[in-house]
Parts: sequence; structure tokens; C-alpha cells
Amino acid sequence: RLPTLSASQALSAQQLQKAEVSTGSCTLNSILGDGPSIPKGKLTEVCGPPGSGKTTFGIQVAANALLTGEKVTWIETAQPLPISRLIHLLEHQSDKDPFATLNSLRIIQCPTLAHLLALILYPPPPTATYCFPEKDTGVLVIDNISTPFSIAFPPGVDAHVLAKKGGKGTGASDGKAQVPSSVRRFSIMTDLAVGLGKLAAIKNIVILVLNQLTTRIIPGVGAVLQPAVGSPNWSNAFMNRLLIYRHDVPSHKLKFPEKAKSVRYVSILKASNVSYENGDGPIVSITVGDHGIGDVE
Repeated sequence: RLPTLSASQALSAQQLQKAEVSTGSCTLNSILGDGPSIPKGKLTEVCGPPGSGKTTFGIQVAANALLTGEKVTWIETAQPLPISRLIHLLEHQSDKDPFATLNSLRIIQCPTLAHLLALILYPPPPTATYCFPEKDTGVLVIDNISTPFSIAFPPGVDAHVLAKKGGKGTGASDGKAQVPSSVRRFSIMTDLAVGLGKLAAIKNIVILVLNQLTTRIIPGVGAVLQPAVGSPNWSNAFMNRLLIYRHDVPSHKLKFPEKAKSVRYVSILKASNVSYENGDGPIVSITVGDHGIGDVE
């Protein structure tokens, strides 16, 4: 299990490290945390549909940490980290040798939910040559959290179980009550959120979780887009929650019209532990491109 840390040790760790990591957007930085960027020791979630720029957002945060001399851990659950995009970003932002900078990057593959839970909740004990995350790590990115949950809990499993039982509850044939998969899913989700929160606080690092949007049918409402992994307990564990999405912008309204296709909008769902209901939070426009994240001009 995760080790405990005294208050004095936690304070010393925070004083030795930078307190935050930049997103690449000055406007967005000013909204998140107590300082002008993503705060360490807390959880931040970025959700959005495919192609919205979530991975680029994670790459930008990782690059900013690497260029300050910190280490970065990138957890892959599905698609591999596009190293070429990270190298291109490092070359654009610094004169340093990008391949030398990549020596501070650690990539861990977690193809299943069981692998991810074991890594976060029961990390391997530190040795003389390895610990998780490594010393001087500033950022840990999970790309993405939705895939392992979707594989472990396919949609419609509960309904299938009920149909198989003739629609009469969830009791197993041996007389023992069978816990619905939705209940187990939310329980595991809560345990993982708590574990991530503890890891961020103990190690004083930024933990950035990328989350897909999925379509759900709500009776009386219809089809809505919601984060694939989400619950009240999950949301409460995060200090910042961002929704990134595309929206067409007339090119004549931009200082650089050629950047119209790279414009994204970031809706602030939660910032500095303040939740915004019914979409009444701030909305920030950013650019997502080959050179990473930036402000719209």
C-alpha cells in the first residue's frame, strides 16, 4: 500500500519542488490552482471527445515538466504515446537536445484495469534501482482512464445478467447475492480516485487524468455526452476538471486566420475545488497544434 507521510515531510517536499506545472496557455493557467498553472499534490482531469486535443494537452504538460528538469511518468492504457509529437514539441520550445531530455521520461503500459489498480493502489516496494514514481518526478499522466474501465465493464452487462436470470433480481444460482457490475464499477472507481489522490499528495506531483466522452441515454432527456469514467465520488477527488472540445471559429475573427482549425474551447467544470454546475463555469479558447497548447490571438 501507499506509505504514509508526516506533515513535516510533506511540507519539506513541497518546498524543494516547484509548486505547479504550466498548461501552455497563460489564460488557462490563471484559472487553475492557487498559482499560475496546474498545482502539484492534486488531481486534474481533462475530458473530451476523440480528436479534441486531450493527448496533446498531456504532452504539453509533460514537455513543460521535462524542460524544467523534472521527470515524467506516462501511463499508457490503449494507444502508445506519440513520441514524435513530444520530440517536435521539445525542439520547438527549447534548444536542448530533445533525446537527452527524454531520458527523464518513463513509459508504463497498463493494458487492463487490474494492471492499473495494482500499480496505483499496490505499487512495487522501492528498491535501490527503482521506485514508483521515480524520485524527482513532477508529472504523472494517465492516457486514458476510460479504456480499461470499458474493457472491464462492457456496456449492458447488468441488463444481460438480469435477462439471463429471467428478470428476477441478481441472485446467483448458488443462493449468494451477485453484486451488479455497475456497483462494483463505482466502488473500484472510488478506490482508484482515492489512491490517485494519496499518490499525488505523498509524492507532491501533478497527476493528469485523460478521460473520454461517451454517449449515454437518460430517460426523459435523451442522448447526452458524459465522461466515460465518472461519479460524484470520482469528481470530488479532483481539484480541477476540464472539458475540451472543438467549435468552428470564423477565420476572419483571428489575428492568424490559418489557425482557425486548431482552435479548441475548454469549459471549466471545476477549478480550485469549486464546481460549476449546468455549464456556468468559465470557457477558455486555446489552440492545439504541432507546437502544443497556446492562447488564441
